[in-house]
Amino acid sequence: MDPTKSRSRGISCDMSASAVERRLEIVDELRELALELSRAERLGPVESNLVVEEEPSPFANHSPGS
Repeated sequence: MDPTKSRSRGISCDMSASAVERRLEIVDELRELALELSRAERLGPVESNLVVEEEPSPFANHSPGS
């Protein structure tokens, strides 16, 4: 693997205590973000001057358990 690419993607083989601790901190931050997003209230569509025509998502009418 090209070492410059792995560095740019944040991939590291460093297994020092400080590197592992930093990874755990990042995972904890991501977990907190996910929890906050799960509790967030949807405010509605975003108003924009740009109109983008999109095809409806195949998941738009999907409800859990159906």
